[in-house]
Amino acid sequence: IYAPFFGRQASSITAGSRFANFNKSAVCLVSHRRLTREKRYIIDILPVPGFPSGDDATDAQLVNRIIEQEIRKAPAQYLWMHKRFKTQPGGKPESPYIFIKTPDRTLSAWKYAQLVANSSPVPEHADRELLSSGMQLWRFPRRRSGLQRHPLLQLDQLSKHLRQHGIATVTVDSLYHFPHLDQRAATVFVPAPAAPASNHSVTPIAAAAFLNRLHSCGCSFSGISRDNLVWLGAKLGVLNPLVLRQHPGTTAHAWRLADLHQMASALGFNAAQQADFVNDYLDLCGAADRTALAPRLAAPGTPAHNAAQTYDGSA
Repeated sequence: IYAPFFGRQASSITAGSRFANFNKSAVCLVSHRRLTREKRYIIDILPVPGFPSGDDATDAQLVNRIIEQEIRKAPAQYLWMHKRFKTQPGGKPESPYIFIKTPDRTLSAWKYAQLVANSSPVPEHADRELLSSGMQLWRFPRRRSGLQRHPLLQLDQLSKHLRQHGIATVTVDSLYHFPHLDQRAATVFVPAPAAPASNHSVTPIAAAAFLNRLHSCGCSFSGISRDNLVWLGAKLGVLNPLVLRQHPGTTAHAWRLADLHQMASALGFNAAQQADFVNDYLDLCGAADRTALAPRLAAPGTPAHNAAQTYDGSA
């Protein structure tokens, strides 16, 4: 059951309520703290009146409040490294621990059959399945050689990088190896769109904020299609991070120009919307980037994609 703990929902056990109900025992909560200077400990034994109440949610809230009260007596002595908020009602996308290690499992044919039981294909994606859990299974061929990282690992790394910077994208739940199929795969949470990404749903300022944040964290698109953009009602996101390039530092101006033109085209912005989109993007840029980009965007019809094609790696 989920109950508030220091202002955030936390998975909370109900075993205490069940144990106390066995023989209607009085319940006490025990805590201790260290007095370093005096080289001794204080042990507090706190009665919990009215527990259990008969309602698991009420009991969980009461226990969490008492634990909070005890932690505040000596905050430095609480085991903060314990990932108390790892399990969330909405699953891994709501967890604050973005960089926790993603489980990597090898499944037998029998376990694989259990994983994909009652799955259905994802339209227009032959390598994806919708699982009964609501997550999607994305398949990748097993890479046998080469120096590049496997796309599966790139997906996991890019997803975490984007989420760290507040950019909506898929969340990789687990990585898999299916030896009997000679495949790798990942189960992913896919954000549900509020509406198709288009000029009728996405405002120029929302598109500009999304692209500016993406560029600020050192990413740019290798190609933008409307199908890979997701509109979440208040902000844009990217469905498949593998369409992105990742650069050291912030994104170079040539790639920014290419993305601006491709984004306006993918969303179907008209001339007025495109002008607002560009101006909003420039307003969000730092002074140096604004000075460098403004003259190149001033000329209508500037073929910015050509600049990206001939870009030699210098900023």
